[in-house]
Amino acid sequence: MPSWLGDVVMATPALRLLRDGLPGSFIGGLVRPGLDELIAGTDLLDEVHVDRARGVMGPKLVAAKIRPRRYDAALLLANSFSTALVTRLAFIPRRIGYDRDGRGMLLTDRIKPEREHEGVMGKMGVGAVGPGSAVEYYLRAARGRGR
Repeated sequence: MPSWLGDVVMATPALRLLRDGLPGSFIGGLVRPGLDELIAGTDLLDEVHVDRARGVMGPKLVAAKIRPRRYDAALLLANSFSTALVTRLAFIPRRIGYDRDGRGMLLTDRIKPEREHEGVMGKMGVGAVGPGSAVEYYLRAARGRGR
């Protein structure tokens, strides 16, 4: 899951797409402490893992907690390298996410980010990589493609 409250809210349409598109599937999510309360009471996730990979050993420790679930796939809505590393160390065979921030080698299904002509969410500048909207960005990831 994304790391910030607003991003988790904007990711809910992508979670709904997954829930509706994968009936009967067990869907878990890894969230930072406090964000679990935001999605509590919804049917978007069957299980919520609450943790944060801090420090050098953080990804290994978090991966050890989710590894016993033996997930088939991971959709990485956070763009961090450490999130991709956690899923790799958890031995999740299919890892889907945007190929950015040096984490492409950890992904099995790489989604190429779009290039924007105008800055998005501030002054990113011409040619900066970024989504047109966060909701669409997460939906493209949930669909498993860049568009």
